[in-house]
Amino acid sequence: MGKDAIVSQRRSWFTSGLAMSFSAGAIALTVLATGCGGDNSSIPAIVRPVTPDINGLWVANSGGPNVLQFPDKQVGADGVVNRKPHLILNSSSPAFTSPQDPLFDPSGDLWVVDGGTDGSGEGVFEFTQAQLQALRKTPNPTPVFAITNSAGVPGFNFPQFAVFDADGDLFIEDTGGNVIDAYTAMQLASSSGTGLVPACAFSSSDFNGPLGAVFDSSGNLFVAQNGGTTIVRINAADLSLTNPACTPGPVALTPEVNL
Repeated sequence: MGKDAIVSQRRSWFTSGLAMSFSAGAIALTVLATGCGGDNSSIPAIVRPVTPDINGLWVANSGGPNVLQFPDKQVGADGVVNRKPHLILNSSSPAFTSPQDPLFDPSGDLWVVDGGTDGSGEGVFEFTQAQLQALRKTPNPTPVFAITNSAGVPGFNFPQFAVFDADGDLFIEDTGGNVIDAYTAMQLASSSGTGLVPACAFSSSDFNGPLGAVFDSSGNLFVAQNGGTTIVRINAADLSLTNPACTPGPVALTPEVNL
C-alpha cells in the first residue's frame, strides 16, 4: 500500500454526553453501545492520511457547544488527567447548538452531527482537513457542507449519530424521529445540503430511539436502541437507496436478527 493510501483508524465512544472519534493509524474499530449512546464508523475505508497535527481524539461536546481535539500523545496511558484540548472547533453560519457525534469520511474530512435544541439547530456539518489544520487561526470555520432543516426538510427531530457505508453513503440516526435518513455519496458532493431530501429514509417497528450503528464487512447494518435493550441487524439488501419505495418512504425494515 502506497504512502498516499492508508486505512484510517477510527474508534468511537459516547459517554456522559460526549461522543468521540479517534483518527490515527491503520485499521477501523468501533465500540457499539446502548443507553447513553454509541457510534460511529463503518468498515475500513481507504483514505488520505490525516496529518499528525490533527490526529488524535475528537470529542463532540454538547455542553460547549463545540468539538474538542486531543492529540495522540495526550491520550496515552500515563495517568495524567484534566488535560486541556489541543484544538477547539466551533462553527459559524450555522453555529453548533448541541454537537452529538464526530466522524471522519473516507476522504479524511470531519463530519459533526448536531442534535439541535428545542426543535432548532439540527444538522450535519462537514469540515475539511484544511479547516481542521487552521483551527488555531480560525476556530469557527463555516462548514463546507451542511444538511439542515429548511421548510421542514429533511425534518430532523434529534439526530445523534451517523455512519458511512463502504460506498461513502451517509446514514444518519435521527433518534428523536425514530428513523435513519440515508444520503448517497453523490448527494454529499452537491453544492449545498440545506433542505436536502434523503435518498431514502428507513423505519422499523423494532426501532426504539436508534442510537449507535456500524456496518459489518458484508454491508449489514447493526443498530442499537437507546429506548430499549436490543441491537438489530438489517440485511444489506434491504438498505438499497434506489428502492422505489424510498419515494415517498420511509421504507419499513424487518431486522433479520434481533439481539
